[in-house]
Amino acid sequence: MVLWGGFVPSSARADDATAAKAELILDLSGSMLADDVGGTRLDAAKKASTELIDALPDTANLGMMVYGARESSDPDNQARGCEDIEVLAPVEAIDKEGLKSKIAGVDAKGYTPIGKSLRKAADELGKEGERSIILVSDGIDTCAAPPACEVANELAGQGYDIAIHTVGFKVDEAARAELECIANATGGQYLPADDAGQLSNSMKFLAQRSINDYEATGTKFSLEKEKTQAKWLGQGRYQTTVVPEAKPSSQKPTPQFFRLAIPENTNAIITAKVLGNKAANGLAEQTVHAQVVEATNESNNKCQRFEALVDSISTASKDSATPAYASIARIEPYSTADRQDTFDPACDQTKWVVGVGVFVDENSSYAGTNDGVNLDPVRVEVEVQFEPFLSNDEANKLKEGEKGSLNNGGIPQPEFGPKAEPIQGGNSYAHAAEVESGVTYSDAMVPGEMKFYKIPIEWGERPVVGLRTKPSERDSVDEINGFLTSPQYVPLDNLELNVFHDAEEDSAASELTIEYNNRFLGGTSEPMAQAGNYYVAVTFDVGNDGATLGVEQPYELVVRRDGETSSGPSWRPTEENGPEPSDEPILTRVDGALASGSTSAAPTDATAANTAEAESEESGMNAGALVGAAAAVVVVVAGAFFLLRRRR
Repeated sequence: MVLWGGFVPSSARADDATAAKAELILDLSGSMLADDVGGTRLDAAKKASTELIDALPDTANLGMMVYGARESSDPDNQARGCEDIEVLAPVEAIDKEGLKSKIAGVDAKGYTPIGKSLRKAADELGKEGERSIILVSDGIDTCAAPPACEVANELAGQGYDIAIHTVGFKVDEAARAELECIANATGGQYLPADDAGQLSNSMKFLAQRSINDYEATGTKFSLEKEKTQAKWLGQGRYQTTVVPEAKPSSQKPTPQFFRLAIPENTNAIITAKVLGNKAANGLAEQTVHAQVVEATNESNNKCQRFEALVDSISTASKDSATPAYASIARIEPYSTADRQDTFDPACDQTKWVVGVGVFVDENSSYAGTNDGVNLDPVRVEVEVQFEPFLSNDEANKLKEGEKGSLNNGGIPQPEFGPKAEPIQGGNSYAHAAEVESGVTYSDAMVPGEMKFYKIPIEWGERPVVGLRTKPSERDSVDEINGFLTSPQYVPLDNLELNVFHDAEEDSAASELTIEYNNRFLGGTSEPMAQAGNYYVAVTFDVGNDGATLGVEQPYELVVRRDGETSSGPSWRPTEENGPEPSDEPILTRVDGALASGSTSAAPTDATAANTAEAESEESGMNAGALVGAAAAVVVVVAGAFFLLRRRR
């Protein structure tokens, strides 16, 4: 039996259940009526909550609870007061106006049932996906049976895996100790707030950091330690979790496996990206790596060619919990040495096994915590693309890219317009916001965030990006960085803004115009050999300990599609989730005819690469006829960000 692979529709993403979500718990006990922050604490909390809601994207999964809003704090009312916990909004895509209206109508009067509120919030969040609780309180638990910190430890031990962040608003030492204990028990962060401004900043930072965490995307699958247990994947996006191994960087990582059935006349392009776990300060707990380390065909030893041209490792740096680039490999149905257009019938293309290694360098100071190497599971994204192969005659009709530089006048600098359109950058490559050529966009982020944008690029064009920002909003030396990547997330150029008292501006571009035959130029040219969506990621460095965290820094972004469109294949990398993993080969149809030199002839929509669901009996095709056979080379493409040099 063989299976025809279909894609999960984007309107019903398989990873919806695992999207980042957060629950905000707001203290409305009687002490919040104290008038010691230029008004009451209650008014400051309402204002901060409203500002937080306005700053979040419309798709943010945020729920909100309050305690102490309905029952008085009279001594004879404690039993009722300690059950006074109200859900203002469930954990779902935020209804901004509805929630702000409810916040405006609440009052402060009751007890402080922190422990019970934490339990209820954990139930509201469930046990799927990235989950956080943000607790804002001005005092200690007054219903402590059991104590709130014990509840936090209890939740951590029950597999909820929820980070509880706490904000102490004008708290005394006892309350601070309790709130710190709650945060420490769950890997969260405690932040003090002594005035209304600090309260607003702290709430924004913790909520945006929690909700705007990188959203892993794709159909769930498992990397298997044994090849015999590995399942077949199809074309599309996948995600999994892996416990990294600790090893010296000089040693090859131990691979874990999945299988592929590669369609006839296509190359398989495989990418792997690793996502580091967050520490309490919002950065990664460690520097963790993923690498596509091998691909073998089990049908015949003639198919066993593996050539690593340049090391390609995906790294989630300890300086950021967001992946910057991917490890990428290509399985090609011909020998790159002689570029044969024919297939070797000795090779069964349904029998490819791909190995991915995930590891931390045990000798690195960035390997883990002070207590040793941290081997908690990390998230890994894997993508499989089947790119139609062009014959020598077809490829010879196409061009190589034209070189250019932003500094020598060969490439005009991007121009910012007088007005900027607001935009909300995505929280991952898969959810990047699409931007148009020549339009200036405005966005903002808090320290620790990273936002993603995508630029549709046709054959003959090159992506050019401009980034600028105003002086630092938190009056400190800030680093706003970014990078431009290929459709397979290989970095092409980077952006660097060191911001303090002056506005700053920088630009980036691909060295070559995008042409199919760039793949034969070698070195760093291959990532510029695919038309499709190119990506821009912008990140805001957290800064030194003690730096203000919740202040949004505005910036502007402009892109330009430079050059004239030319001819090339109509195929584009799919942006859909892959079919469910299978115990049988998943067969995929791929359309990739040559397109003439016009924008309309080279569509950017992923439908050009969609698979058609059909039974093999109806199509008159079987596995052997469809996938053919081939000798193969796995070419590992330049991907390590630390090797990237600015091409100026």
